Amino acid sequence: MQLIPSGEFLMGAPPPVKLATDFSDDLETRLRESPAHRIWLAAFYIDAYQVSNERYQTFVSETGHESPSFSLNPLLSLPSHPVVGISWYDAAAYAAWAGKRLPTEAEWEKAARGDLEQQTYPWGNQPNSGKECNAADKQSPCPWKDDSIDDGFPFTAPVGSYPPNEYGLYDMAGNVWEWCYDDCRRYDDSLGNNPVGPLTIDRRAIRGGSWSGSAFDLRCSRRDQRIMSAYGEALSNVGFRCAASPGDLFQSLSALSNRSN
Repeated sequence: MQLIPSGEFLMGAPPPVKLATDFSDDLETRLRESPAHRIWLAAFYIDAYQVSNERYQTFVSETGHESPSFSLNPLLSLPSHPVVGISWYDAAAYAAWAGKRLPTEAEWEKAARGDLEQQTYPWGNQPNSGKECNAADKQSPCPWKDDSIDDGFPFTAPVGSYPPNEYGLYDMAGNVWEWCYDDCRRYDDSLGNNPVGPLTIDRRAIRGGSWSGSAFDLRCSRRDQRIMSAYGEALSNVGFRCAASPGDLFQSLSALSNRSN
């Protein structure tokens, strides 16, 4: 896990300007990202890598938890690739088993930005060229794919296939969307220290874009959500990574130690 230091950061994006080339739902999507606002977060740890099929299968084997929806799919179940086809409840159960938790939206975005404030992507402002992340490139089956880019993979890529951001985190854009602990809420209601979205509805935030996503989805400020109990095709591009508060890290290390004894 990587330590993300405490402090302020600028979360979100400026209010949107409707463009003629925008998709019909782009304005509402962009409104969820604004206004940009400065918040303070306590220090936390977050996994450098997305949880792989191999790591998740260890959890399944040791606990008897249900296997992912795509555990028998040869394209999406390769051991070193990120696990997909799991609900928010599955991701939360894995995190608890590992002595960790899911990151809040605010934690996820600060981690993704990698101390590059007001930059568009985890690596900076330059568009994805195929060397930065795994998205809908020329090999993708998606109709909105970008034929000018070749990132080497039509679906998921092995975790850590692309350079890390400034915090040493891999795949903070692309490969798979990542479940967050909380749900999207209006940013003007979430100012302050260590904000956490509502937990009273049946949806949770996902962040980061995926192998099937466009450049629009790769932005650090991009927000989306899924039903917590969704599974199967609805989550063929959704995975997760874990986080932990400093005081909880001992639990994570203890869990690993106990399983190795």
